[in-house]
Parts: sequence; C-alpha cells; structure tokens
Amino acid sequence: MIKQAMILAAGMGSRMLHLTKDIPKPMVVVDGMSLIERHFHYLLKSDIRKIVINTYYKAEILENFIMGLSVAKNFEIHFSRERELLGTAGGVKNALNLLGKEAFFCYQY
Repeated sequence: MIKQAMILAAGMGSRMLHLTKDIPKPMVVVDGMSLIERHFHYLLKSDIRKIVINTYYKAEILENFIMGLSVAKNFEIHFSRERELLGTAGGVKNALNLLGKEAFFCYQY
C-alpha cells in the first residue's frame, strides 16, 4: 500500500495571475478551503502519512501556511525548495532523496 505522496506546488500560477499575484496557487481558496488543504484531507482519508512538497514561487509564504494548517499535524511533511523552477519531471527528480525508493502518489496544480 502506498503511504506517501508528492505535491508539485512550485509553479507560479501565471494563468491565474489575478488570484496568484500575492499568494501561491495552492493557497487559493475555493468554497472556503485552500486547494492544498483540500489535498491534505483527501490524502488523510487515503491513509497517506508522508508528504513531500516542492516549492519555488513565494516558497516561504507557502511553507509557513502549510505548517499552520491543523490538518498538517497528521503528516510527516518535507519541503523540496527549488532554487530555479525545474518543471514537473525536474521537481520530482529533485525530491527523490526525500521520497526514497518507495512508491508515491503525485499531485500537480
């Protein structure tokens, strides 16, 4: 059974600029809940306990927001902060040291 996930959250959300000018896309609120919090609730129900999240755009804001979520306390969370935007495959490759050799689910915004 898969017990870990990677959330690709490094992108700049440029197609949603009116919403992401000041915050990263995973923090956008839809129907009263941020997109990333919604993912956490789904992963919790799926018995995932380790999450690796890559960050780049407004990384510190996103990381602080995530660690302040009450649902985040249910997970072992690791951040893979990119110094330059690496794209989907690059982001996953960059985080493999945190994921190890076990299978993982991958989510992208």
